[in-house]
Amino acid sequence: MKNSLLSKNSFHFNSQFTSQRERSRQFISTNMPRLATVEENDLLISPVTPQEIKNTIFQMNTSKAPGPDGFGAGLFQNHWSIIGHKIMGCILNFFRQEKLLKEVKYNHIALIPKVDNRAMTSQFQPVSLCNNLHKIIFKILVNRMRPILECIFSPEQIVPKRAIHDNVLVAYNIMNKLTNMKAKHAYMAPKLNKEKTYHRLEWDSIFSCLKDIGFHDR
Repeated sequence: MKNSLLSKNSFHFNSQFTSQRERSRQFISTNMPRLATVEENDLLISPVTPQEIKNTIFQMNTSKAPGPDGFGAGLFQNHWSIIGHKIMGCILNFFRQEKLLKEVKYNHIALIPKVDNRAMTSQFQPVSLCNNLHKIIFKILVNRMRPILECIFSPEQIVPKRAIHDNVLVAYNIMNKLTNMKAKHAYMAPKLNKEKTYHRLEWDSIFSCLKDIGFHDR
């Protein structure tokens, strides 16, 4: 029974998150305006400093679930005087050589149930629990990107500290408004498949869009 469930889940999520194309293709230019400036690109690709790494680690939430290494950010923060130089050396080495040990890239996949009575693998939401070194690298990149995002996205697209439950309330209020609206103009609310819209993007498609709006190839 256990092996059957494991095989079923592995097949489902491998098929969901594996590229569906046999070969890569050249994407047509989106003709999007070049939003990233030369100065912003220079900031993004500038060398990472030890102080930047330390600041990033001490910004991290200590209560987040650990990855395969079993370590949380609290361990690094509380024992920085002992292991800080080794952590900085590992992170700096990644940004200089653009290589990371495969053991560091291992994740734990937690399946979060979407409904009470689960009967299909599609009724679970996979969540990756990354190693802490992986999280630090991600957060450094996010910190560098955050000031630029304000110029690329509108305030309605990214709302800081908004929970997913807030979106449910917003959607309910919008639908209620459209249903009871009395006006001469017609309105419509398109229904999108969020899984196909956000969860299953091809990497080369993402890179093509980033290049079109002016981001550096790195």
